[in-house]
Amino acid sequence: MPTSEDDEFDDDEFDDDDQDEETPTTYYILECDAPLGKRRAQVEFRDTDRNRLWLAGEAFENPPTETLTAALITRPDSVLLELWQVPLPLMSIRLWECLQQANVRNINVYPVLLADARTGQTHTSYVAFNITKRISAADLDQSTYAAPDGAAISVDFSALAIDNAKTNGELLFRLEESVSAIVVHASLKARIEAAGIDTLQFLHPSEWAG
Repeated sequence: MPTSEDDEFDDDEFDDDDQDEETPTTYYILECDAPLGKRRAQVEFRDTDRNRLWLAGEAFENPPTETLTAALITRPDSVLLELWQVPLPLMSIRLWECLQQANVRNINVYPVLLADARTGQTHTSYVAFNITKRISAADLDQSTYAAPDGAAISVDFSALAIDNAKTNGELLFRLEESVSAIVVHASLKARIEAAGIDTLQFLHPSEWAG
């Protein structure tokens, strides 16, 4: 039977574990990378319309009307990702279907053909996407950042805090202070994971740099 000293030690150990747990958050930053030991396939794309800004977080005035074509640059150890952000935001059709089922409405998608010159394969299981919602939701008082050009669009965060009061409960949006950040509600994260999609990373805002 444990002694009282053993009991105290166990309590201390339990408390330490609690302190190590990640602070719950309503929002995460969505990212995607290749599994350990693999390389991500690279995408090459040049839009014929220079006025289309794919990371601006707003709807296009002149959206694509035909299937887009992008080149895949692969190696034998390359893998296709669930999602790319640049140079053309792409996501798998299964991820897009999951977002639709979750009632995410502020994304427009366009058909795309990915052509791999190395293997000769073409892939049609992806869509190009444009997130049409941008929200100024950073809590700058609680974030760590540099903003040489002012606190909009290109803030350089080393630790981000989200102000939930500014999000209006949106499930997914781009962060106005740093448009490369795709911000995802915890309920949407749970829905994606429940659908068996385990190839994405959901970063706690405090762990995100960008």
